[in-house]
Amino acid sequence: MKKVFDPYDWLVADSKPPISKTLPATIRVDADLDSGVDRLVRKIEAMNFDITSGYENWRNIGFSLSESLGETGRNYFHRISRLNPDYNREKCDKQYTNCLKCRGGGITLATLFWIAKTHGVLIKNRI
Repeated sequence: MKKVFDPYDWLVADSKPPISKTLPATIRVDADLDSGVDRLVRKIEAMNFDITSGYENWRNIGFSLSESLGETGRNYFHRISRLNPDYNREKCDKQYTNCLKCRGGGITLATLFWIAKTHGVLIKNRI
């Protein structure tokens, strides 16, 4: 009896090593970068202004902070998010954790500053 040809029998197994999904224990943060974000967040808080309106803005703020600051950005994310009337600490924490897991999405701090600018929040000499 003849065996039916199966092309998958001839494929070579993928030899790439698995990609690690764990985060490094410590993440280096440029002091100037952190300082610029801190100044922006302080201004947002002083104005008591919600820039997280809409899920897309909120998510992108989380991505921009996690991509650039790693775990250090979590506090900033909470500080910005809590100005929204629907702020929930647990949901905010979960969202930021998800943002950390998806690093490499290409959303940078420029997005945070752009969202702030579109809401009328500006600081001089950003980062």
